[in-house]
Amino acid sequence: MNRTKRSVALAVILVCGTALLLPSGATGQQSDVPGESPMTSDESAASKTPWTGNLDTINIEEPATLWPGLLPELRGPTLTWIAVVVILVLTLQTKPLLSWHNLDGLMLALTALLLPLRSNLGVFQNDPTGQTVQLWAYLLMSVVGLYWLARGLRLLFIKAVPALGPNVSEGAMIVLIVAGLFVAGGRIANAPLSDGSRDGLIGGIFTAETGKLPYGDALGHDARSPLLYLLHAGAVKLVEPTYGPGIEMRWADRSAWLNESVLVTADPTTARLVNMLLFLLLIGAVAGLGHRLHSVVLGQTLVAILCIFPGVLECLPRPEIMLPTVLLAWSIAFVTVPGVGGLLSVLTLVLAGLAWPWAWLALPAMLAYFFRRGWQVFGATIGLLGAAAALLVGMTTLVAPTLPRADGALRGAGIIPTYTARLSDDGTTIIERNRPSETIEPTFKKWFWKPLLDRDNGRLDSASARPALPNGVDAASIMYRDVTATGEAREALQGEYRAALAREPKPIRAWASLRTLLEATWKPEIEPPMPMIGTWDLWPTGEPGSVGRWALIRRGGKIVVVVLALLVAFVLIRGRRGQLHQLIGGLLAVCAATLLISTTGTATNWVWLMPTALAALAAKGGSITSRLETPASERPPLDLGPAPRITVEK
Repeated sequence: MNRTKRSVALAVILVCGTALLLPSGATGQQSDVPGESPMTSDESAASKTPWTGNLDTINIEEPATLWPGLLPELRGPTLTWIAVVVILVLTLQTKPLLSWHNLDGLMLALTALLLPLRSNLGVFQNDPTGQTVQLWAYLLMSVVGLYWLARGLRLLFIKAVPALGPNVSEGAMIVLIVAGLFVAGGRIANAPLSDGSRDGLIGGIFTAETGKLPYGDALGHDARSPLLYLLHAGAVKLVEPTYGPGIEMRWADRSAWLNESVLVTADPTTARLVNMLLFLLLIGAVAGLGHRLHSVVLGQTLVAILCIFPGVLECLPRPEIMLPTVLLAWSIAFVTVPGVGGLLSVLTLVLAGLAWPWAWLALPAMLAYFFRRGWQVFGATIGLLGAAAALLVGMTTLVAPTLPRADGALRGAGIIPTYTARLSDDGTTIIERNRPSETIEPTFKKWFWKPLLDRDNGRLDSASARPALPNGVDAASIMYRDVTATGEAREALQGEYRAALAREPKPIRAWASLRTLLEATWKPEIEPPMPMIGTWDLWPTGEPGSVGRWALIRRGGKIVVVVLALLVAFVLIRGRRGQLHQLIGGLLAVCAATLLISTTGTATNWVWLMPTALAALAAKGGSITSRLETPASERPPLDLGPAPRITVEK
């Protein structure tokens, strides 16, 4: 194929040019621990080893092979260069050379090159700023995120989009897909358990055995999405997790295995089953989306890019980001389904928001798109109401309310507990007056947390076990939310609290369950560790104890992202009926904005952007002719055969 030869030649030229810009040289100082804080500005530039640009010396993860002796050992830098070549070959077009599709491919390749540089603390030679390679890599990845934001807005506002022509034949594409599946499957099979998988597995064991979500009962592992625990609970039912010499992990025996040293040796089969399922579901959604938007060959092209892109490979063992990505991908894929597309898309997108709240910002755009498509408005409305009802029923059924925490909802509402609880040697709960040494300044979130707490008026006089109270204090005057407790005292008092709530009307229990869910996921007692240092953590935070400039910028950025989501919905709902490529553009802009403003920023979680970015490659619409079609001026004349003979009877 001429198109393939031109694309391969162009990709080789670009890769070779990049390699020349990165000559071999001394290596930079590495951050041995993922997420380790970079050197502060007080450290002198002389303490940073000069880095001259040899990508092969970057110390990044080197996963083992899936089957030793069968697959080559693909080290991190090697896999990076392979991914760059494959992405460029599949996306670059020579006619026209200057196109948005070519720029999309270049941005994906640039991201693949920047990802290995995130942990390098060296400095570029002759860099007058003296900034680390890490900071420049993070900065450039943020620029790439801004590009995808602009790319989505352009798709949103234009009426005609040219189609992308596949560069590789269908047979060669199958070979690339098979190779990509081996690479991705090896990543899932060999990567150690991530923090998200470990939390999901522990919470899944609790949910499978008790029928309740682990909020308040699995300290340090109860800050994840309810869907993550339910998914792992289903996997636990299929494959019982074990540790040591095949000993089953039971929640009743958690004291024997719920510690770091034992969890490291636990059998990861159950968690990897979840990761593999999510990966296959993501492939199915992307392949179907490419097929429906363009063709089978382009659907295969999108799958090949997905399987080889390093930003996706690093997220495969992390179900906390894969789950919302899969739901988002299927939400977009369901848009192309006639009849029930509105119902399925909105329902799936609401679930994606439950898995990662940032996904809910895509909901206004999806609703606006279907509200201008005739009968689809009823399906979208039913999907929204059905999802809301399912969330309400699931929350009241699966979430066991917990005592409000002093460092959680109470602090958010600006409330200091009046009493503290402790457990005596004989097991009696002793209530004492609290003498706080600090005051809590009300925050702008007080309006949210205080109404939730005000609806919970359970009092100690309803407890079956009478606590020991201070002199002159009546149990009927003390509400549970006025008491803070830790350790065994908290477990004892929480049991009484749940028993008291069980006797209350359902609306009160529902409000308590909602507060418990939000407190556990938004204000967890133990924050889940970040997979690596985030983009926002690199910038100066200001004086100790004060809110830094970049923290204020991020807060303002959240407001901007919300306004952007509403703007996208306004564009789709006004005037003429929005086209599918405009919806994809709006979703791409919102997803790019949420990635930029999230806790880690563009440092990781690039898989979240891939469904909409790949859909933008496949999107077409308007009156622009596809590159796969031959212009009328270049078509051969139509051969109609010899002219008919006309005879006349005499």
